[in-house]
Amino acid sequence: GSFLVKITTDPKVYYVAPDAELRWITSESLATSLYGGYWQSMVIDIADVFWKNYTVGEPIDEESDV
Repeated sequence: GSFLVKITTDPKVYYVAPDAELRWITSESLATSLYGGYWQSMVIDIADVFWKNYTVGEPIDEESDV
């Protein structure tokens, strides 16, 4: 399955790729095309203390980037 996460101090929504890599989904319209009209309900807030467990990868600019 796919997970979408964000941190409370950052409005960006990230897709969690293998090996705990975060990939920023760069637009709301892209999130909608990838995950449907209710993608916001799939977003899990991550506590700041756990953010260090992830690495940030390349952003997702279009559907083919996933």
